[in-house]
Amino acid sequence: MERNVRLYPAYLAAHNALFWLPVFFLYLASVVSVREVLWLESLYYAAVVVLEVPSGYLSDRVGRRPTLIVAAALWAASGFLFFSARSFAGFAAAQVCLAAGRAFQSGTDRALLFDSLKALGREAEYGRREAQALSVAYVTLSVSAVLGGLLAGFGLALPYLFFALGSLIALGIAITFREPDRTERAEAPLRQLSLVVARARDPLLLWLLCFAVVAHVLGHVAYELVQPWLEFLFDDAASARARTPATSGILFGVTMALGAIGSAKAIALRDRFGAGNTLLLTMAVQLLVLGAMALRAHPLLVPLAALRSLPEAMAVPIRGALIQPRLGSGLRATWFSVESLVSRLAFSASLALCGAVVGEAEDLTPASLAGLILAFGCGGAGLLALFVVLRPRELRGKR
Repeated sequence: MERNVRLYPAYLAAHNALFWLPVFFLYLASVVSVREVLWLESLYYAAVVVLEVPSGYLSDRVGRRPTLIVAAALWAASGFLFFSARSFAGFAAAQVCLAAGRAFQSGTDRALLFDSLKALGREAEYGRREAQALSVAYVTLSVSAVLGGLLAGFGLALPYLFFALGSLIALGIAITFREPDRTERAEAPLRQLSLVVARARDPLLLWLLCFAVVAHVLGHVAYELVQPWLEFLFDDAASARARTPATSGILFGVTMALGAIGSAKAIALRDRFGAGNTLLLTMAVQLLVLGAMALRAHPLLVPLAALRSLPEAMAVPIRGALIQPRLGSGLRATWFSVESLVSRLAFSASLALCGAVVGEAEDLTPASLAGLILAFGCGGAGLLALFVVLRPRELRGKR
């Protein structure tokens, strides 16, 4: 089990070598229309929805190690497919593999760490260990984003090849993991889902679930739309095409570096200000990012856009430290899968709606982009107010 704990940060690092992050929208839009890009992104989230709960159930029923092996293998396959695809159908196949890999990995990695620490009698270390590992992952994201933007100068497909190679490294690490000893296993499928529903009656778990869904949607709005937003920084289309990939890579690099700092400081901030106050602060920061992006694209607003990953980086270890001890080892991955399912379903619907709003237009305009972002921001502000009013007793004060 000690080896699992020791290798966990390396696995997250390899799994998060996402060289394509700063150019995925640009790459897809260079082959298919903007509307088809939005459809492809919606397909990704819809596919995750279909696979999310079965993959979490497999993790709780069969084991953490085999589930992570499948996840890494699927991501490697998706990278090679993206690199070679030249049509909507090819990209759709790659998106399905990427979605399947994400579904199999989602929650299982965190459950592996907690189960390993619990087997060692050190589960109290989970929050700190998860925060440290996430910090390493965000450093990898930062470096790979910068390199991906530079690689795109030689070909927009090239970052996907490097992503595939990183996923192969993650696959090798996953193979070396040991399956944690667990006294509990998943129940029959319907019984397992009924247990999730029963646990959702816990006011704290329900609040955290709803918070995670809203935070996911708000964070991914900025993630999906920051690349076309950056294009409007430049005066003409030729300049945008030439300079946006590198600019996007640098922005993503700074964004992930800030995420690394936020993750490293998350537990200390929680201990000082309280878990509830810190989580609410993260959502307020995300709304600040959307507010900046809803304005006219301007170089002075780029630093605010760079804060996009900071809220998630801080919130994940704080939420995990609250959730994991309240769930049995036969339910943890299923719970996180349900959380991801609802989050991705909500965002998939949002993307599909965006595609319908864009309609037949080949390109976004500054006005249409700002309108999309502003709509999400206003909705998020109203939900943040509800979270403040409805937060459970355990999240009030500085505890």
